[in-house]
Amino acid sequence: MSSIAIIACSLLAAWAIPASSASRSHGTLAQVERQVAASVHITTLSPAVAAELPAAPTDFSWSNYPAVGTSTGSTCHTVTACVYGDLTSSKVVVLFGDSHALMWLNALAPWAASDKVKLVLLWQGLCPPGDLSVYAPGFADPPLCNAYRAQMIAAIQKLAPTLVVLAEKTTQVKSAASAYFTDAQWEAGLVTTITELQTPATKVAVLEDTPTFASSVPECLAAHPTAVQSCAVRYVDPKIPGHESAELAAARKTGATYVRTQGWFCTALCSPVIGPYIPYIDTNHVSFSYAGYLSGVMGAALKPLI
Repeated sequence: MSSIAIIACSLLAAWAIPASSASRSHGTLAQVERQVAASVHITTLSPAVAAELPAAPTDFSWSNYPAVGTSTGSTCHTVTACVYGDLTSSKVVVLFGDSHALMWLNALAPWAASDKVKLVLLWQGLCPPGDLSVYAPGFADPPLCNAYRAQMIAAIQKLAPTLVVLAEKTTQVKSAASAYFTDAQWEAGLVTTITELQTPATKVAVLEDTPTFASSVPECLAAHPTAVQSCAVRYVDPKIPGHESAELAAARKTGATYVRTQGWFCTALCSPVIGPYIPYIDTNHVSFSYAGYLSGVMGAALKPLI
């Protein structure tokens, strides 16, 4: 198995959570905002939250995702490999990006099923959807990412979906061995991709990237069960800057929709526990259970676009 496949499977395994968590209801915007506002006052892990801290199963099964998913593996590189929701619907939504697209699957798939939308997932770890030559030797080098992006854009153009949702990791993505992308580079790359995807029949939405924690959230909570907020981070962390402002600028420049996600996770602070949920599986990926809880707010944000 290649190093890419091994890392992908490891990431996917982390989304395999207990059935009790997966069955929780979807929050409304008001409910989510109340949970987030209260989250910064949580100081001690409840027994129920603490029970979710042990490492996720090492063997990932796609059965942890909605039953309508057609994939039998961890590769979603064609428009027929990973399909969810109403498989016969003429309303087609493509979720396209890197692992920060995959992490939103459990937010989009339940909405797609309930609103009779066909959802297609296309993702490749460490390859953002913007036109950017990523430096990550041995994992996602520029030739791999550039070829993948070109193939996926061509496939999406042929599919002519109603909506393309772009999601991406914007923190700590290198352009060279000792350099990270600038906001200007990130904006330009995203503008190129949005422009290639937009047509009179196809809209594009960009999901605001989520904040990055200083250390793995479950590991930090396990070490500080009575000092939960010692694991919190500020929404804007100068030590781990992201390109959210570049995402917004690219959306504004192209007329794409920018879906703000900050309020689903943070006030000025981002708590490592929100209500009964541990919202992250590591430093930067949303947990399967919390993504499911956000399905309602995600659907409300995307429904006007279809």
